[in-house]
Amino acid sequence: EGVQNGHRQNSAKSRLYVPFAVCIISKFPYYNALRDCLSCLLVQLRTARQNDFDEAIKEFSAKLSLVPLPPP
Repeated sequence: EGVQNGHRQNSAKSRLYVPFAVCIISKFPYYNALRDCLSCLLVQLRTARQNDFDEAIKEFSAKLSLVPLPPP
């Protein structure tokens, strides 16, 4: 049971909103690779506990920054 927008919810699957945004910017046209990267992040975040959410995003971002890009 929870409260959202002042209304009680009994749904076992309620949504959780957190103050994060992830934006990947590249000057190279690797759209599919970047989309796949964000999809992998989403899979990891769905299985993360609420307490581990911040750490999961920071860890994923740190690992992503170490990936070398191929030449255009």
